[in-house]
Amino acid sequence: MTVEKALALAALGLHVFPVASRDGMKGLRVKDPIPLNGLKAGTTSVRRIEAMWSRNPEAWVGVWTGPSGIIVGDIDEHDNSKDGRVTLHEQGAKLTPTFNYGTLSGHGRHYVYAGASMPNGKPFGEGQGVDRQSGDAYVIWHGPVPTSRDEFRPAPPWLLENVSQGLKLEKVDSVAYIAELPDEPMSKTMKQAFDRIPTGEFGRNDLYRRAVEIASLHNEGFKGAKTAFIQLAEQWLRGPYDTREYRTDLVNTVGNAISYARVNSPPADLPAQAAVATPVAVEEGPDRIMSHRELMDTAYDVEWLIDGLLSTNGIGLFTGRSNVGKTTAALQFAATLATGGSSFLQWELPAARRRKVLFASLELEGWGMQQFARPLTKHFNEDDLADNLAYWAYGQPVLLTTDEGREKLLARLDEAQAEVLVIDSLGETSRSLQDEEQSAELFDFLKWLKLQGIATLAVHHHRKVTSENAGHKRRLNDLSDVYGGVGVTKQADMILDIDDQRTTYADPKGAEVVVGKVMYNLLKVRYAPKMKVPRNLVRDEHGFFSVEEIHEITQEERDAVTGVMSGRPSTFGIGA
Repeated sequence: MTVEKALALAALGLHVFPVASRDGMKGLRVKDPIPLNGLKAGTTSVRRIEAMWSRNPEAWVGVWTGPSGIIVGDIDEHDNSKDGRVTLHEQGAKLTPTFNYGTLSGHGRHYVYAGASMPNGKPFGEGQGVDRQSGDAYVIWHGPVPTSRDEFRPAPPWLLENVSQGLKLEKVDSVAYIAELPDEPMSKTMKQAFDRIPTGEFGRNDLYRRAVEIASLHNEGFKGAKTAFIQLAEQWLRGPYDTREYRTDLVNTVGNAISYARVNSPPADLPAQAAVATPVAVEEGPDRIMSHRELMDTAYDVEWLIDGLLSTNGIGLFTGRSNVGKTTAALQFAATLATGGSSFLQWELPAARRRKVLFASLELEGWGMQQFARPLTKHFNEDDLADNLAYWAYGQPVLLTTDEGREKLLARLDEAQAEVLVIDSLGETSRSLQDEEQSAELFDFLKWLKLQGIATLAVHHHRKVTSENAGHKRRLNDLSDVYGGVGVTKQADMILDIDDQRTTYADPKGAEVVVGKVMYNLLKVRYAPKMKVPRNLVRDEHGFFSVEEIHEITQEERDAVTGVMSGRPSTFGIGA
């Protein structure tokens, strides 16, 4: 079994992770890492390895080279122009004997050496058939497990040379090169590369790396390199750095980066791959049109977390003003899923089974989260909670609009093997949810999680003015009360609002009276009818919510509410 090989390699200090062994596994191409965080999910932890392979028992074993302390000479043996053995002979390089095995394709070998992390690349530049897998690279371990690390001999000098040494780099006039590029907006992938430019001061190394990435993406066919280079220059020369010296550094460094990218771009016969921190989203369905009849006759297998409200890969929000109980409600939801409960508030959970849930608390650290979560055992099975509900009590913002923030969260999702992500709260994931571009970037990422089969439920706040003035407005909350730009309410599949009404309200249709209690209401739902009227909630001694039983409304209550809404004094002593 591959998990046994993974555990044996991990015992030698190699950081392992599962790799797709066939088309169709989570929509990945063959040889793609399965974890959300790619190769960075590589680990030596027995618990995490067993968890990853329990969901992917047939996966191949990938080894992340850098943290594993190995450098792999990847030598093609095609007996043609790409034969790495010929390249080694021409360069006067020798393969020092070390542990090695035949590659998955059957047309090469991996020579595994011990050594500190080096940049991944081609030691001989344009030479064919010889690659170095090191640093942030991985290999599929297709061979046996060595008896010890002693079988990894020290890497030979030619494999340790920087890929840029000895290359015949053509001198490039960066100004002329950029001027000839087409004027076009940056593609999404190009923009993601540009967004990795540090927002503060940065040095020549960062300038060089970003310029190499932009030039490489241009060589791979991604649009917008000219725009990206111009904006990179503006970032480099901003403020007091717009000097002759820094302009010279800019021209020379970018020129060198363009030269390097030319030599190290992938061969034309290889498909372009986006150089982004997070994997490229897969398509949900066939990219073709369908007739009305075909659409109607297609059987879609939709699994619901909450019947008709939130699917197993949906995006939902719990909204409300501060201190109303949103965190408690979100915990109750998470625990219900983790323990295989059959209902949440008034809704059925039709596919009731125990699910892996990660509760990401970006507002509360460990001690605070403990106080909120301790009462869960009063209502839910403790063993099920221990097995299926994991907490990330980080207590500070994690910006999911940045690569760093996304990688941090994806690592935690991989560790928890989560199917459901609960975020408390959404405001801690972006610098400004009122900025439509930031909001779109955030929800693009959440939609990418959706394509990976992960449902997201986020706790979110009302606008400040809503919280301050709700007692005076005498109306039920609506989508305009949710904090943020239009994108926040647009992208969510479901928005459930929880509010402690500070006065007495009447439903606009006159069908229900809500009397000064905590209540909930569906502000938005895509695939089911909205609630006709809000419902009141009651809390037990442990703080958990349940739906209040509906009682007949007395004429006295109806008259009291009518008085409030019309401005006449009421039995509550409140006027409109």
